[in-house]
Amino acid sequence: MSTPRQPQPRAGSGRSRAMAGLAVLLLLLLGGRGGAIVIPPEYSLHELQQPPELTEAPPEQLVVFPSDDAVLKCAASGNPPVQFRWTRDGRPFPSPSLSPAELAGVSVSPGGGTLVINASLAGRLQGRFRCEATNALGTALSPESRVIAETPPQWPKEKVTPVQVEEGDPVVLPCEPPPSAVAPRIYWLNSRIMHIAQDARVSMGQDGFLYFANAQVGDSHPDYICHAHYLGPRTIIQKEPLDLRVTPSNSVRSRPPRLVVPRDPQPTHVALRGETLVLECIAEGLPTPWVWWRRLNAPLPPGRAVLDNFNHTLRLLNVSEADDGDYECGATNGLGTARRSHRVTVQAAPYWLRRPQSGVFGPGETARLDCQVGGKPRPRVSWSLNGVPIEELPDSGRRSLRDGALILSRLEPNDSMVAQCEASNSHGRLLANAFVYVMELPVQILTPELELYTVVENQTAFLHCRAFGAPAPTVEWLSPALEPALQDDRAFAFTNGSLRLGPAARADSGLFTCRARNGHSNASVSARLDVRAATRIEVPPQSVTAKKGETVTFTCGATWDPGLEPRGLLWLRNGSPVLESADSDKFSVAGDSLTVAGVDYPDQGRFRCRAWTRLDAAEAEAELRVVGRPGPVRDLQVQEQSERQVQLSWTPGEEHNSPVEKFVVEQEEAIFSPGRFEEVLTVPGARPRARLALSRTGGTGSGSWRSTATGGASPARPAPPSAPSPPVLSPGLTPPALGRNRPLPKPPPQ
Repeated sequence: MSTPRQPQPRAGSGRSRAMAGLAVLLLLLLGGRGGAIVIPPEYSLHELQQPPELTEAPPEQLVVFPSDDAVLKCAASGNPPVQFRWTRDGRPFPSPSLSPAELAGVSVSPGGGTLVINASLAGRLQGRFRCEATNALGTALSPESRVIAETPPQWPKEKVTPVQVEEGDPVVLPCEPPPSAVAPRIYWLNSRIMHIAQDARVSMGQDGFLYFANAQVGDSHPDYICHAHYLGPRTIIQKEPLDLRVTPSNSVRSRPPRLVVPRDPQPTHVALRGETLVLECIAEGLPTPWVWWRRLNAPLPPGRAVLDNFNHTLRLLNVSEADDGDYECGATNGLGTARRSHRVTVQAAPYWLRRPQSGVFGPGETARLDCQVGGKPRPRVSWSLNGVPIEELPDSGRRSLRDGALILSRLEPNDSMVAQCEASNSHGRLLANAFVYVMELPVQILTPELELYTVVENQTAFLHCRAFGAPAPTVEWLSPALEPALQDDRAFAFTNGSLRLGPAARADSGLFTCRARNGHSNASVSARLDVRAATRIEVPPQSVTAKKGETVTFTCGATWDPGLEPRGLLWLRNGSPVLESADSDKFSVAGDSLTVAGVDYPDQGRFRCRAWTRLDAAEAEAELRVVGRPGPVRDLQVQEQSERQVQLSWTPGEEHNSPVEKFVVEQEEAIFSPGRFEEVLTVPGARPRARLALSRTGGTGSGSWRSTATGGASPARPAPPSAPSPPVLSPGLTPPALGRNRPLPKPPPQ
């Protein structure tokens, strides 16, 4: 069973353009659900027919006025050329019952389907119109278009009396424009064509009335004029001016709010999914009430709830089923609060869950056209074939409805048709056309004959065989021995006709044959497979540990298939190509060798040789390590000093790939042997600190220290000595430089 996909509508006209568009865009599902195939441009086809496909349809509603012609556009592509017909209220139009004058006022555009009804007849020929586009392969229908004829709107004559109120009282100025299929836009202006200023106290409601929460003496004007702008006839009409007279009062009393809109004490609203819902609350009172909104039992939807008209209006954008519930408005002015609850029920005009998709099928196949529609109330779904309701057609025994889908089994060449799925409820209608084109196309293999496929051994070879036909052809591959290729466990056939063979061996080289056939024809092509020897690294480079300043040479011995060109050997260092430079002899390449002169620590890294051909590559890697004596220690510090001992610490220098085995601590006795350092202690390389007993110094700690790291290569350079430390004396002793130990003289009196 196949589920076809819908081609995109195409603009343009003409038989050649339609054929070219269908050849490129038409989708076929041949050989399995979801396996969409495009009719290839390379496929040689002398004549390709196309069922009718609507490219332009009339609007859902058209309002016309006496000065306007009724123009209902309809266009479609197809081959053979499409013929257009129209119906009005389900009957052919124009009908024979029209008078010759009426028939003269109705025309269909030459070469197209646009219907034009003269302005003088539009008022008498209102109704529901539908366009039919037909050729030998079926009939496509447009949605119904309702034509409404209206006369230019005029405000009826009325006697206008002044509106008199006392200061502080509420007042409402009515508008009530003439009704129209398209509601007009309302504006309140004065005689100088200036907008009436609006705010929280004075504002216009959704009904077009002008509401005053409390009248002020300054509101008195004789020219409150309601203007109605009708977009269809491009007309603006105005009501007779209203004279508002506000009488001053010395007894103006404050009063709590009272809601004047909505007038219903328990308003209910039906909101349509995807549209905008408008809720309104307007209050009177003194002082002027402030209006607020909330949703009961849930927050207002963020990003979709908009307050405007000074908080008198709550708009819910892009309504969804989740917006169903109760909404409350309140008006507060300090003397009290008035509340009103709005009950909102969300319903929906029909909308697509799964739209039927057009497709082309081969004889014997099964077509499935899915039509799943959502909506509230639940839409009624009906099927038609070429515009005829399916229940009015004789039962063919090969047609069934299952879970909302139309199933057409064992298709035959004369089963080509256009099916219509139509859904409707109280909020609207939905229509989709989907063609089923049953055709036989001879098998053609679009892959060139004797295509050459070259791989190296142990790679996977892909041999292609693009075959097309209707019904969908089956593809079989034969080995060079003319045996089914799939007998080899290494072979796998894809649904698009390609053969995978891997890992390939040298013995697989030869001529493979692709055969494609359907119930009406067959075709074959040959493909040549050439399996070459793989590139190999026979002598890989070896890792080297060298002393700083030495010269190192890496060697990489590789073998290639002698018939593969171009080929070569590339050296990389840390993933980047090694390049020779005329300004430096650091790197030099000769044959299969790479030489690195005067190695230094920055030259360390991983060196890789890559032997390559146009089909494959082989790589091997070696590491260069440069060693040297450890760097001098840093930050030698005297951390603690007392009478008997001193604590030293330092930071080890760079190891240079020679791990520090030990640190030698030396001391300079500043008093007895200045400038001469003697070893006093050795500590392990993992412990950069030392504690020295001062008894070794002959009773004084005066002097400097230094620490030297010793590694596998050689000792490091001595580090700079620590800063000289002051002598530390035992109580009652003189410094050694002053002679024998004796008591220190008493200090002179202060």
